[in-house]
Amino acid sequence: MAGILLEFANNHSSNYNNIIRNAMANNGVFGIRVSSSYNCRIEGNNITGSEYRIQLHGSACRNNRLIGNWITNCRSAVQMSGDCNHNTIAENVIANNQVGVDIFASNNNEFYRNDFAKNNLQVNNGCVENGNLTIGVSINTWSRGSEGNFWSDYNGTDFNGDGIGDTPYMIDANNKDYRPFMKPLAFPNVTIPDSNEVKENGPTTQNAEPFPNVLAITISVISFAAVFAGLLVYFKKQKGRHL
Repeated sequence: MAGILLEFANNHSSNYNNIIRNAMANNGVFGIRVSSSYNCRIEGNNITGSEYRIQLHGSACRNNRLIGNWITNCRSAVQMSGDCNHNTIAENVIANNQVGVDIFASNNNEFYRNDFAKNNLQVNNGCVENGNLTIGVSINTWSRGSEGNFWSDYNGTDFNGDGIGDTPYMIDANNKDYRPFMKPLAFPNVTIPDSNEVKENGPTTQNAEPFPNVLAITISVISFAAVFAGLLVYFKKQKGRHL
């Protein structure tokens, strides 16, 4: 059901836990589930596949930090429900999911410096009941100071060239990112692949991190060129001495 589960059970809480640098794939319903627990840190995990990759649930689920995770190819990358509040979601890559963030009755959470890329629906807020009544609608914060998030479907302009869109990214009437980034934050010069370019069962840990590999190859080529140039100069000097 869940790869990692933190919850209140037998009168004992699961507060102040760290879940850091795990590679998780196809763990059933939940990859990581934090229920009625606070001050937990979920950081640097590479998680792909299944239903809900990271779920925060319950009114006691607060002051948790989701930082620097790669979440791809899921039904919902981040799911928040049951009045979880005052959590921070920052610097995550949330890409190629059916829903990027699925929120139900959970307010006052903060989202900033995330890459929301090519999700079928970037944010789902509440649900429709009886055909026309929307329940569970929430109000959250989608920027911190001058920094919002990157949204792959944002079509605004940046006339002054500061990297921030001139108009807000509209999630709904009560939720707006006033400082949307024009380029992805993780590695702005690399294109995030479409889901159909990724293996059916989700990328491995190595494939799920294409950006660092590109940088490593670039650095290696530059280093080789520098060494080659140095050797060429050396051999020319040696040849001149023997003439």
